[in-house]
Amino acid sequence: ATLALPLQTLQPVRPKIGTLAVPMMDFGGPPRNSSWLVSRFRQRVSNPVQVLAPIGRGNPNDDSWLNHPGVTLRNPENVVGVYDHYTRSRPGAMDVEAPFELLRVNHYVDIFGERCSHRFAHCVLEDSGVMWAVPKMCHILGMSTCCLELPCA
Repeated sequence: ATLALPLQTLQPVRPKIGTLAVPMMDFGGPPRNSSWLVSRFRQRVSNPVQVLAPIGRGNPNDDSWLNHPGVTLRNPENVVGVYDHYTRSRPGAMDVEAPFELLRVNHYVDIFGERCSHRFAHCVLEDSGVMWAVPKMCHILGMSTCCLELPCA
C-alpha cells in the first residue's frame, strides 16, 4: 500500500525508462460524514479517465497512456519534452503505464459539487484502498480525536 513496491519493481529497467504514466481515477459519490477527503469520497469509476475527443488525444491508439490524464514520473536523462501535457521520451527510451490497480492518482471530482454522477462514467465502485493511511496521518499530526470518525487500528 505504498510507492515502494511499484518503484522497486521498475528499478532494474529505470535507466531505460523515459516516462512512467500514472493513470487518474475519478472519485466521488454520496459524501460521508468525515473531514478527511479520502474518507469523505470512497466511490470511484471502474476504469481510468480516458480522453475521447480528437482534439485532446495524444495518440491515435485508444489504449495509449497519452490518452489517459493523470501524472507522469519522468527520467530527465530520457525525455526531450515536458512542457506540454504529455512527456515526450527520447528515441529508444521506453514509456511505462502503471496499472491503476497498482499505482494511480485519485481525482476527487465531487469536492465542490456533484459532478461524478453527471460524467460519462459514474463513481459507483466502493474503494477504501487508501484508508490505511488515515490512522498513520492522524498519528503523525498528533490528532488524538481523528479516529472518532474512522475505524482506527
